[in-house]
Amino acid sequence: MKDIREEPLIGSPEAGRGVFVNRTLNMKQVKAIGYDMDYTLVHYDAVAWEERAYLALKKRLLDHGWDAPSVQALEFDPNLAVRGLVVDTQRGNLLKVNRFGYIKAATHGCRRLSGQPLRAQYDRPVIDSGDQDMVYLDTLFSLSEGCIFAQLVDIYDQEGLPGCHSYAKLWETTRESLDQAHIEGALKRDVIAQPERYIQADPMAAQTLLDQKRAGKKLLLITNSEWGFVKPVMDHAYGPYLPEDMPWEALFDLIIVESRKPGFFQGSKRMFEICGELLRPVQGSLETGKVYLGGDAEKVEAHLGLSGDDILYVGDHVYGDVIVSKSRFKWRTCVVLRELEKELEALADDRGQQGRINELMRAKELLENESNDLRLLGLRDRATDETRARREQIRLEVEGLDSELGEILSNLQRTHPSWGHMMRAGNDESLLAQQVERYACIYTSRVSNLGFYTPFKYFRAPRLAMPHDQEVGHWFEP
Repeated sequence: MKDIREEPLIGSPEAGRGVFVNRTLNMKQVKAIGYDMDYTLVHYDAVAWEERAYLALKKRLLDHGWDAPSVQALEFDPNLAVRGLVVDTQRGNLLKVNRFGYIKAATHGCRRLSGQPLRAQYDRPVIDSGDQDMVYLDTLFSLSEGCIFAQLVDIYDQEGLPGCHSYAKLWETTRESLDQAHIEGALKRDVIAQPERYIQADPMAAQTLLDQKRAGKKLLLITNSEWGFVKPVMDHAYGPYLPEDMPWEALFDLIIVESRKPGFFQGSKRMFEICGELLRPVQGSLETGKVYLGGDAEKVEAHLGLSGDDILYVGDHVYGDVIVSKSRFKWRTCVVLRELEKELEALADDRGQQGRINELMRAKELLENESNDLRLLGLRDRATDETRARREQIRLEVEGLDSELGEILSNLQRTHPSWGHMMRAGNDESLLAQQVERYACIYTSRVSNLGFYTPFKYFRAPRLAMPHDQEVGHWFEP
């Protein structure tokens, strides 16, 4: 059997494994590529990880005094929350929002909100991104806290929680308890002890990075995780798939742990070299091949002698990895969204039905245009019994089309039973999709997907038409 290390990387991507381009990116001009680790270089079984995180969080809440039988009986439900939701910490709601900030789906606790109850809570149905009461679930690590928050809202409404007098306090306690659970480290110890249970192996990821390094790219590992976790996780996920005499550390020019992103991109921070069990303050310039703790992006740029378009940063956290690095340092950006694979699979399965939806929508638009013309005749006192009868007939035909459309739409494949497609909110882009489109130059479901392309690939963004361009049916050249 041929060793995977000898297999060529470049080829046609499998379904769902492509790289999608928002902003043209010439990889030939990229001199350095920085990587996050968790859910970027290393993908975890999200349900297994978040269930374990949920149990650690629940234990902290029980120790906090929220130990009623209703809390003790709680169990992790992966369908209650997804990446991309917005938590309204003042009202106890989870919200699915479109790119314009309008709420398209919502729950209060675990109960679906719609119609008048939803309108009663949001007289202005627009979410302001600057509202401090709104918290974004930007990563798969958010699933456990989103789930238990929704469940606790129901308990709070029904019987109250000791020392808690608002949904905001409930959220604050949940977030603090999860942070404390991570600090205690029981979850990460479990991952280290049973990596095969939590880590999803991707042999091609190691080969992708090796190909980039051999192509002359400087590779950086910049993660918020601590070295005692990074080392065994990367040993398991990358060590077996590299040449036998090559430790995974040799892939990277710099390894930076406990980087405290997004703070890493938001000002000067102290930096330490990790020397065994000791930390040595960094006084001068950085050294290639060393492992560091803390620091900031300015020190990385100074060490590399690069900035802006020279550097591509790849991460899964839309804000902490992508938005801040793009906004403050103008680095090129790539966001990793593992859920894309299921989303694209569902869209492919629905392709036939989508064709029928398009036909019905075209028929509906023609009828509506005809009805509009007949209405104009009425306004000009030229309506007849025949035109009025035709308008009534059109109304009934449109109702029939709407009924058929509703039935088809209800049967479409959904990547999530409660919240639907990650990148859609109703008939529009979701807020998450808008952020990805605005701040990520490229996006994909796995780091290894970059391995289907040469490290010098020219990723070209599609030419997108505006509505008036589509009206005339072609592009105007500048």
